[in-house]
Amino acid sequence: MATTGFDTLKVSQDLKAAGFNEAQAGAIVRSMAGAFQDGMIATKSDIDKLQASTRADVDKLRTSTTAEFAAVRTDIDKLRTLTESDLNKLRASTTADIANLKAEVFRALWIQGAGIVGIHLTIGGLLFAAIRFLD
Repeated sequence: MATTGFDTLKVSQDLKAAGFNEAQAGAIVRSMAGAFQDGMIATKSDIDKLQASTRADVDKLRTSTTAEFAAVRTDIDKLRTLTESDLNKLRASTTADIANLKAEVFRALWIQGAGIVGIHLTIGGLLFAAIRFLD
């Protein structure tokens, strides 16, 4: 922190004028002078430098955060595209699987139906032969 000129006499006089006695004013002035000397009190210049530094840090953070958010958005868009593609492939595969299952069920039913018709014809033929035989 920068050192600053500190008029101890003027501060002491101001304190006495405000009602402090000599000992009180002297103690306060010594404490303040020590604080200025030890750099414990910030000057306007110190605060201005800190403010400028803080603004620069915030601007850097804003810039890097904006870039990182843009990268995250890009990653999300890529994932969305891949997910949509995967879903479309899965949908097409599922549709094809359902169509194949329908065809297999239809074929199985057709074969069973043909077998039932064949059994009926065989039974009918046997009954017809049995009736002819008995006549």
